[in-house]
Amino acid sequence: MKIALVISAFMAVATAAGPPAYGPAPTYPDIPPAYQYQYAVKDDYAAVNFGANEARDGYATNGEYTVALPDGRLQTVKYTVSDAYSGYVADV
Repeated sequence: MKIALVISAFMAVATAAGPPAYGPAPTYPDIPPAYQYQYAVKDDYAAVNFGANEARDGYATNGEYTVALPDGRLQTVKYTVSDAYSGYVADV
């Protein structure tokens, strides 16, 4: 009886599943981003006035955003990114 138990234990260990096998990591195409968006909110009752727009094609990005300052003036910031090395350039 002990021999049957030992043989059963060895068979269980021998037929046990090994660690999971992982396939190769998925690859994704490197497509440069291209998009454009715009939004604006103006609510005189709540004294809310802001908006933004942006266009991007690869690294080249330009846009602007507008916010209402506490004294009632509107401040517009225009910005550009020419390439991967120029960084964010804002004109306030």
